[in-house]
Order: sequence, then structure tokens, then C-alpha cells
Amino acid sequence: MRSNWRGERWRSIRRTPKRTGWPGAALFNLEKPTEAVEALSRAARLDSLNANYQRTLARAAEAADQPALAQRAWERAARLDGDDGESWFQLATLYARSGRFPEADSALGIATEINPARPGSLFLRGFIRENLGDLETAIAAYQHHLGVHDNDQGTRRRLVMLLDRAHRTADAYREAQIVARARPKDADAQQAEAELAYDLKRAEDGRRALERMRALDPDDPGLLMRSVTTLTRADRGREAVDLARRWTSAHDSDQRSRLIVARTYAMTGQLDSAAAISRREVAAAPDSVEPRRLLARILQDRKQWTEAIAEWRAVRELRGDDPALLLDLGICLEQSGDIDGAVKAGREALALVPDAGPALNFLGYLLADHERDLAEAERLVHRALVQDPDNGAYVDSWGWVLYRLGRLEEARVALERAVELTGGDAVVHEHLGDVYAALKMVEPARKQYRASLAVESPNPRVRSKLDALR
Repeated sequence: MRSNWRGERWRSIRRTPKRTGWPGAALFNLEKPTEAVEALSRAARLDSLNANYQRTLARAAEAADQPALAQRAWERAARLDGDDGESWFQLATLYARSGRFPEADSALGIATEINPARPGSLFLRGFIRENLGDLETAIAAYQHHLGVHDNDQGTRRRLVMLLDRAHRTADAYREAQIVARARPKDADAQQAEAELAYDLKRAEDGRRALERMRALDPDDPGLLMRSVTTLTRADRGREAVDLARRWTSAHDSDQRSRLIVARTYAMTGQLDSAAAISRREVAAAPDSVEPRRLLARILQDRKQWTEAIAEWRAVRELRGDDPALLLDLGICLEQSGDIDGAVKAGREALALVPDAGPALNFLGYLLADHERDLAEAERLVHRALVQDPDNGAYVDSWGWVLYRLGRLEEARVALERAVELTGGDAVVHEHLGDVYAALKMVEPARKQYRASLAVESPNPRVRSKLDALR
């Protein structure tokens, strides 16, 4: 790539720089980037072989929040002066921001060859390699970066996540401890340490980390529910229920605290107890949204579709302008087998918020999954993905649309990335297994189906797909 973009052949014919770019540069220095972009664009057209104009235009375009123009200007600067490592680095950064990770990797490779010590290169390499699915290279880059910038806890957080995804739990735990000590008032950091401690069967260390987190604000129900979630994931449901009960008894026995106990029962699989509390709260406050919403979800988990749908409709009557409720209703209708009703709910949600990513993704995936209108499904999911290109659910939906369209290689690439972004969601593993199976890649398909069952073991659909592989 570098040899095609170098600027040696331009040097012999490059004209003497003119003053056409000076007004634009002055405006940029005066922190007027929008006006500077107009003047610099004109200067760049008049003297199209001046790399300095392109570089200044690129920086002004970035300041004016015009990333597409900035990218074009950095590309031209790199073509005109192939030995300018900074242009290549900035180009790599913009490619990475726009999700063009292979191009970003190539551009960064050239930038690093020219200037190996450029600050930020190690982090950017880690970020690019992470998104290309090369976890070990990303981990090494982040570790090298932290060797120089030991206090960069943001990068250390990313390293914790990657080490965990690479099943290097002990290493992840050590890094998480560093983050938690550096940020003692950060609830996310304390919870991450606790989760990894439980993964390592260090229950006492996990308990202490959760206590430190709740001590940040003992009256905050959100911190309590974080603890409940962590304990539930660690298969410590009884501890989660006991904790919720103790917290409730120590606080005002209002509806909010009683629903915390109900949610804890639901999260630990005790649906009958959760439903009983929710029903009491609905009866006590029939115009209250939260107990009905919780009851609807519990009934849905119990596959009591008729009752669940009735509750979702009742919630909608109380808060009809909430698109999230329509999506909840749509999910319930789909699970009950009413696909037409689910599509209708999705369209109603989209009518309320035409550009909302969750609504676009829900309807697009629904149409693709049931092969209703693949062209519309593609448009909808693409719109969601443009808004949030690193959303694992959206990337999964995109891969599934491509699979339904028969574009198997594109689907494979998307779903391999979705597996990484979601941290190994059972459905995403299944989707990728289906793509591998369609590509006659039997062993990779088998591996993905097994990974899906490892997350969600009682799934006869996936089990039958695995058994059918030859």
C-alpha cells in the first residue's frame, strides 16, 4: 500500500507554495474552523500539490466536525508526502473511528515504520487489532502502552476486558485490582473486580469488592442491584436474595424496595415468588407502571403468553408514548408466535422514534429472522449500524440479514466480529454456526454450536443442529 501512496513522483513537479492558504490558516489559528475550512478548501484546489494545505485543511475539518472531509484531506496529504508519518497516523485514526479497521491497520503500519515512537501508536494498534479480532496482539499492544503510561486506567479497563475474553482470568483480575485501587469511587471498577474474583472462586475477595462498591452510597438501590446481578451470575442466588431482603428491611418498605426483592427472585429463577410480589404490588397500585412491567416480564419468562401480552398492553395504556414498551410487547408477541403483531408493534415504535437504533434493529432483525422483507430488513439494520457501528447486537443483526440474503462470506465476517463484541452471546454463536454450516465448514460450525450450548445449555434447537452435522 505504501509504495502506491508515496509522493516521490510529485516532488520534481511540485510548485512553489503560494499564499492562497494563509487566510485559512489564520482563521484556523483564530479558532474559527468552519470559516477556515472554506478558505483552505479553496486554497487546496488552487494549489492541489501542496501537502501543507491538505494537512491544515484536515485539522480544520476535524475541528469543524467534518470527518469525511478530514479523511479525504489526510489521504491527499499522505499521497503527496508519503514520508509524513503524522498524516498516515491521523489517517489510521480516522479509518478506525469509521470502522474501516483493515485500512486503519495498513495506514498505521506505514506510520509506525516512519515514526515508531509516535505517542498514541501503541494504543491505536491495540484498538485496531481488538476490532479485527486479534486479541493477543491487542493485549500485547495495550500492555506495552501501559508500560509507558502506567496511569492510563481507561486503557487498562480495555485490557481487563480483553484478558477476560481471552480466558486469561487471573491476568484480568490483577489488572482489574489496579483499576479498582486507582479509582476507589468508581462503581464499575469495583464491580469488575468482584466479578473476576468470583470467576476465580475467590468468593471472599468478591464479597469485599461488592461491599466497597455499595459503601459508595449505601442507600442507592442501583448499587444493590449491581451486587445482586454479580452474585446471580456467580450462581450465588441465595446470597443475592438474602442481600436484597436485608437491604429492603433496612430501608423504607415502599414499592421500590419491595420490587427489588421481586426482581432478585426473578433473576435467580424463582419466578413464582417474583410473580406473587408483583401481583400484590399491581393490586395495591393498579396505575403504577413498574410493577406491571415487572409482572409482564415474569409472565413472559414463564411462557404465559396471553397473560404477559395483556400486562404489556395494560402498561402501554398507562404510558403509550414509550417506544421501549412497544418493543417489549413486540418481543413478547414474537415469542408467542404472533409475528404479524410483533411487526406491527415494531412499526409503531419506529413511528414514534424514526431514527432510534433499538427500534430499527428490532424491526430489521424481526423481518430478516422470519424472512418477511429482506430488502427492508437490510435498510433498517444498516441505519441502526451507522449510528452505532460497535453495537454487538446490531452487528449480529447485520450478519443475520446478510446470511438470509445468501451473502455468506460477508455474513461470516460480520458475525465473527459480533461474537467478539458481545463477549460470546449464545444466539450470536448459533448464528455464526449456521453460517459456517452453510459454508460447509463443519468443525468451526460444531465449535460455535457447542459454545452456544455452553452459555445456554437447554436449547434443543441448537442441540439438533449440532447433532445434524456430519
